[in-house]
Amino acid sequence: TITSEKDKTNLLYTPYWTFDADGARSTSDGGFARAGRTSWSVQFLPQQSVDFLLLHADTAMYDAYVEENYLALPEDTAQTVGRLAREAGLSSEMEPSWLAQEAVRFVQEDKRYDSQTPYQPENEDFVVYFLTHSQRGYCVHFASAVTVTLRAMGVPARYVNGYLVTVKNGQADVKDENAHAWVE
Repeated sequence: TITSEKDKTNLLYTPYWTFDADGARSTSDGGFARAGRTSWSVQFLPQQSVDFLLLHADTAMYDAYVEENYLALPEDTAQTVGRLAREAGLSSEMEPSWLAQEAVRFVQEDKRYDSQTPYQPENEDFVVYFLTHSQRGYCVHFASAVTVTLRAMGVPARYVNGYLVTVKNGQADVKDENAHAWVE
């Protein structure tokens, strides 16, 4: 049983493939929400069960979900980033894993890691500004830019952020320095 005593919220974040005591699966962002609830019993499935579920999942339904959610971009962002990527030699005709590697190369080229990157000007697209003007950023900038580049080139991708922490005696200190962003 996991209890949210400190803040008495009704939300618990968990890893993928967990189930609550009522048999409900965690949400797509890895969390459970129940009105007025501050305690949960959570079951973690063994890896073999996860593999079985993945093999027998409704792939057509999942593919439709991916197409609907992981290609979406504002039209002007898609056009600008797509043009920049094509100018850098990327093509939607490339095999997706090769295109992913080339998208990383494209985003990293001439960019500098800088944890003190200033905000983009108001009314500027975050990724377009990073790629065309500031060319400085940290994991959020790089992961966002690769995600948008892949989507602009027709490859479903999602931006993910999270934390890597060490758990001691059932407790974990989660600090800003533990945060990271990546692309799936």
